[in-house]
Amino acid sequence: MNPPGDVSLDAVVLRVEVDLDIATEDRARRELQAAVAGSPGPGWLLMCFADDLFVDVRGVQLFVDAAADAVGLGRRLAVVAPPRSLRRIVSVLGIDELAIIDSWATVSELDDPDSATSV
Repeated sequence: MNPPGDVSLDAVVLRVEVDLDIATEDRARRELQAAVAGSPGPGWLLMCFADDLFVDVRGVQLFVDAAADAVGLGRRLAVVAPPRSLRRIVSVLGIDELAIIDSWATVSELDDPDSATSV
């Protein structure tokens, strides 16, 4: 799902357009680290996904690591409307370090930093 054109909070939107698995992990990690490091000041990094992407446990770990990197730079990372595979892994493994936002309709709730929920 694409982000709406009127995301009004302080956010950088990053779009994932390939499956995140063993074949793409290294490249995706480099690109995500560069995006996190190059994003300006405090605020949110919002990850959105092209339709029907697959994310395996390596992809989930990539987002958990990026979220920690973002916090170290005074930012927060949230995954918006994630693919089912990502939701399932986060739920099964009980990962609570990754903010999951159900839909772009609820992104405005991020004005309250504690409103992002984990699956």
